[in-house]
Amino acid sequence: MAKAPNERWATDLCRVWTGQDGWAVLALVIDCHTRELLGWHLSRSGKAKTAESAPEQARTTRHGTPGRVAVTFLLRSDSGLASTSRSYAAR
Repeated sequence: MAKAPNERWATDLCRVWTGQDGWAVLALVIDCHTRELLGWHLSRSGKAKTAESAPEQARTTRHGTPGRVAVTFLLRSDSGLASTSRSYAAR
């Protein structure tokens, strides 16, 4: 359990039905302390790029920069295929 904001974030992918366009993949990142939605990305594919863009948006939301942050925090995921890819882990 996170005791302060920015201590631990959680991320996951889910499939959502979009009607005429069919299935899409939604990547989300929340702050485990505040339960605030920090980043999201909706895509037709569940590739690593979809999973990577939500944490990138979350870093920009919280820290104002898409680059690396100075404070270390934990990013929790279910260790699915997208979140265990080399390109995702490198970020």
